Amino acid sequence: MADVSFLGSKITVIAVPTFPQGFTVEHFSDDADPITFDAVEIKGAAMGVNGDKITWKRPNLKPVTLNVIPNSSEDQNLGILYATNAPAKNKVSIDDDITIIIQEASGKVTSCVGGTIISGDPANSATSDGRIKTKSYSFVFEKII
Repeated sequence: MADVSFLGSKITVIAVPTFPQGFTVEHFSDDADPITFDAVEIKGAAMGVNGDKITWKRPNLKPVTLNVIPNSSEDQNLGILYATNAPAKNKVSIDDDITIIIQEASGKVTSCVGGTIISGDPANSATSDGRIKTKSYSFVFEKII
C-alpha cells in the first residue's frame, strides 16, 4: 500500500547568495496547501490542414508555491528572499539561484533546481475573522528531479 502522508516532511530552501547555508521550512499553515506544483505543458500539438497530427516538445519552467504560517521564521526568511530579489528604484536587487529540496517522511526526496522567486506577499493581510492570512511565495525552476 502506498503511503501518501506528508506528515513529518520538511523542505530546505537554498538561495545563493542570500541564504547559501539554506533554511528549513516545516511549519505549514492549516488553511492552504504546504507546497503546490502546477501542471506543466511538455508538448504542443496541432492538426495540419490535411488532418495530420503535428507535435513538438515544449520546454517550460516548473512553477512551485510554498504556503507558510505568517510571522514564522520560515515566513521571515522567505520575506527576506522576496525583498532582496524584488526590484525597486535606486536599489540593487539580488538574483538568487534557488534550490528547494523536499524530504518526505516516506524517504522520497525531490529537488527543484535553477530556481527564481517570482512572487510573494509583501506584507500581512487579514481575514474578516481577525486572522492573518497564510503567506504564499511562488518560484519557477528549470528542473525538478
